[in-house]
Amino acid sequence: PSGDSGRIVLKLLEDKGREVIGPASCVLGRLKYEPARKKLENILLDRSSPEREEVGKSIGWIGNKESVPVLIKVLEENDGEGRYGAAWSLGIMEALDALDPLMKAAGSSDRKLSALSIESLGLLKSEKSLPILRSKMKADNNMSTFVVGALVSIPGKEARQLLEEYAEHKDPVIHQPAIQALGQRKDMESVHILLKLLKGRNSEITRMTYLALSSITGEKFRSRNEWINWYVK
Repeated sequence: PSGDSGRIVLKLLEDKGREVIGPASCVLGRLKYEPARKKLENILLDRSSPEREEVGKSIGWIGNKESVPVLIKVLEENDGEGRYGAAWSLGIMEALDALDPLMKAAGSSDRKLSALSIESLGLLKSEKSLPILRSKMKADNNMSTFVVGALVSIPGKEARQLLEEYAEHKDPVIHQPAIQALGQRKDMESVHILLKLLKGRNSEITRMTYLALSSITGEKFRSRNEWINWYVK
């Protein structure tokens, strides 16, 4: 990119309009070209515009929180792809003003909107979102990757305990990402739960548990007895 790229692409967007909305907004967003923000907001608010998801994401890349009210308004629409870009952007912008709308969107029957909103709730790192995350996991196990991914980022005892609960779940769709997530959190309080998992005979759980324990502790043991002896000491 050159110093003129933003200006050139914005002019292209203004001249060509609907023909170039997707790629032009993508470039303007990745360049974080602030002079294009108002133009992109107006395009996003026009429900007849094509490629509104990409436009919504471009506003998130620019990252000016003055755009948050516009993104929330779009997120709260009853339908349309603009909601997807808005949900994603509100997360990467860490827009705490959007916590309630994102929690509502996370409960949507639209799987893509729900998944994007759950990911954004993780980026907001608020314990207030834990009830909707628990509810979504209970309603649809296939959302486990997104729920667990959000829980990794949310601080506090309750989020950790939810992950520990999921790590002990019988369904591998739930316990596999949860065990990995405990390793990512690196919380020593979870070591006793991971050691408990080593009592089983599932080789895949054992392998994942060793990796999680190593991530948390920095130790590299490869047998249950070694881990227990280390823990006792």
